[in-house]
Order: sequence, then structure tokens, then C-alpha cells
Amino acid sequence: MAYKVIFSRQALKDLQKLKQAGLGRQAKEITEILMKNPYQTPPRFEKLLGDLRDYFSRRINVQHRYIYRIVPNDSGSRDKNGAVYWRGTCASDVDAL
Repeated sequence: MAYKVIFSRQALKDLQKLKQAGLGRQAKEITEILMKNPYQTPPRFEKLLGDLRDYFSRRINVQHRYIYRIVPNDSGSRDKNGAVYWRGTCASDVDAL
């Protein structure tokens, strides 16, 4: 696996809520895709705009999205391709950005 997924504090809180809502499996599947290749399609991803312009999103379901950013490898990192930083999930109000 070429990418490392880094979870923000908010993402860890969101993950617990997703598990309680029965969406933990979908979030895990997206995480595994991002670890292999964050640019892989399907599932489709979107580049976000505005304050979140450095981030991408993938739908977990109609209401929730997985919000993440891809961080390139720095010279001191052992990861070949860099990291994926999971900011957290949010409801579909991202469509307003």
C-alpha cells in the first residue's frame, strides 16, 4: 500500500458516529481505496472549492461525504507516495461550496 491515511481528531469522532449509523464498512472501503490510490475511480471523487479547495470528497451515502486531502511525500518520509489526510465527514451541505 503506497499511501498512509492520517486521521484528524474530528475524523476519529466521525468514524465512531459512522459505525453507530451502520456506515463503518463503507468508510473502511473508501479508506482502503485511498491507501492504494487516492485518484482511483470508481468510486467517483470530487475536488472541492472555496475554503476546502485543497480537499477532495467521496460519497459514503447520499447524506455523508468522506473529506480528505492528499499530502505529497516529503523527503524525510518513508512513504513512497505521501499521505492522505482524512479531515472528517460532513453532510451534503458541501454541495453549497
